[in-house]
Amino acid sequence: MTDCLNHSHVRRFIFGSLVGSFILAVVALNSGCKNVINRAQSPDQPLPLGKKTDDKKDRPQTYIGQTCHFWGATTAPIEGLTLVTGLKGTGSNPRPSKQREDLLKELGARTEIKNAKSLVADMETEVVLVRGMLPPGIRKGEPFDIEIRALRDTEATSLEGGTALQCRLRPMARLGRSVKQGHVKGLAKGRLITDSAFSTRDDESTTLRGTIPGGGIAVEDRKMGLKLTGETLHPKTSTEIARAINKRFTVIGRDGRLGAAEAKTDRVVDLLVPDAYKLNVGRYVHVLRNLAYSESANARVNRMELLDQLMSSPTDAEAAALRLEAMGRDGQPALKRALSNSDPEIRFHAAQALAYQGQSDGAEVLKLAARDEPAFRALALTALATLDSSAADAALNELLNVPSAETRYGAFFALRAKRSQSPAIAGDWVGDSFYLHEIESDADPMLHFSKAKRAEIVVFDGEQTVSEDFLYVGSGLTVRAISKDTLRISRYRRDGTDSRKKCSTKVVDLIATLADEGVGYGEMLKMFRAAKQSKSLNSRLVVHAMPRSDREYVPGETSDQLPPERSDKYIAKAAPTLFQDIADRGSADEDSVKPEKVVQSDADEAIEQPPVKVHKDSAVRKASAWGKIYPFKKKR
Repeated sequence: MTDCLNHSHVRRFIFGSLVGSFILAVVALNSGCKNVINRAQSPDQPLPLGKKTDDKKDRPQTYIGQTCHFWGATTAPIEGLTLVTGLKGTGSNPRPSKQREDLLKELGARTEIKNAKSLVADMETEVVLVRGMLPPGIRKGEPFDIEIRALRDTEATSLEGGTALQCRLRPMARLGRSVKQGHVKGLAKGRLITDSAFSTRDDESTTLRGTIPGGGIAVEDRKMGLKLTGETLHPKTSTEIARAINKRFTVIGRDGRLGAAEAKTDRVVDLLVPDAYKLNVGRYVHVLRNLAYSESANARVNRMELLDQLMSSPTDAEAAALRLEAMGRDGQPALKRALSNSDPEIRFHAAQALAYQGQSDGAEVLKLAARDEPAFRALALTALATLDSSAADAALNELLNVPSAETRYGAFFALRAKRSQSPAIAGDWVGDSFYLHEIESDADPMLHFSKAKRAEIVVFDGEQTVSEDFLYVGSGLTVRAISKDTLRISRYRRDGTDSRKKCSTKVVDLIATLADEGVGYGEMLKMFRAAKQSKSLNSRLVVHAMPRSDREYVPGETSDQLPPERSDKYIAKAAPTLFQDIADRGSADEDSVKPEKVVQSDADEAIEQPPVKVHKDSAVRKASAWGKIYPFKKKR
């Protein structure tokens, strides 16, 4: 009897324990969201951008950034050789060399060139190195900047006034002791602007190198994609990732609307860049890293609630905004609520994320960020350029009237990127040399010369003038004021022909008249620099005031006490694609994106991918003609 009672007590104890465990489990499930918030290593916590955790608790690889590396997301150098013509006796007859022979072969294959050897030997020509940097996601027919340098052992003295013949640009790789050239990726040609035009120091090396803004043209779309990493991934993971990307991102192709991703193998996914991210491919990469490709409906709801809470934290708002942006329409309510937060950084991150989803609710926030905070300026202007709405257009037009040259030119640049035919920024191609824009502005009169993207002069306030004592004497050119309102231009050419013209003292008229007389962009800049030094230019002269992204946002500080073009703030980010140029050696996401070797062929991908670790005698190494295969002239 006692044994039976004991067994009965044991059965009741076991049953009670099971019921208690079940209740605890239910409570734990119902409070899952709170547990996620307190769990530091949860995969739902925003990870540091560009980093990948190694904690085993994060192995349920929810986010693409935890599973994949990106390839084709960095800038890729392509190089070649060409001939600069039209020099005024400052070229040279190059010494025998491999690069000279390579160029002769290139020129000899062109039917329009009858005698390549005599052309190369002419003192009015010079053999030069050409390099372009293909940005990630560039499409066929789109322009990019070109950089040109003379060879190291050249006897030439200057490249000023020269024009580069069209050349083909390829990636290059050193395979063992030989150099392998890849397929043609771009073409380059155009009128050269030497660095001496932008330099205030007297240095011979600045006359032997220069740029052709926008002088390169991509001959094919530049591909980018993902490579899956890890040893235990399911073979269908790449398909699952592609499906998640296509659910969120689409592009418009010849056959209509299609997904932005395609699973090529169980390890490789090809990507297309949606139009919304064309001006900021780095942003697209970051959003994809924060895109969840495998989660239940309940987990998604819990994660949205968590991210909504994290948007109120300045330290978490940037990462939370990226993940809400990756969610698409579902994440927009939380982002719109964050626009009313008292913290300006939180408002900025929310407005930026909304802009890339076509939502203009944060246009005013982006305008104020571009105007008042140098650390956010380039990103805010790019977001406004991406946003197709009247509110964004109005914001950019208002920024044309601020004192800061960087903000003013950045707003013009953003407007031109989105609406090149807008009457507010319309310009003309003058003298077959550069673009001239006349912009209405309430701020102080300003004259801006670009150094990248394309040769253009922007005159903010078309009524600005030069003084009545204006005088410039250059090589074959004299410009003199003959009255309070009139200038006389005397042009002396090498062929013995001269010309004389008159124009008003308005800067716009002077530039247009000089362009018609064949005065180039570089000489134009030199003239206005001299005028500024002699105080005969009645306006502000600014060169390449391109918005920068190398500033840090410091909470509680304002930029009111800083000069308009300077900031001691730093955010350690590469510039958006919109504002990148040949001088920007970084990539859209170089610090966090690690390109992987994909199954592809020859030097085209050898130059874009990291070196392969093999035996030293047969190692495949990146080889740049830029100072290695074809050395350029050293600075003196």
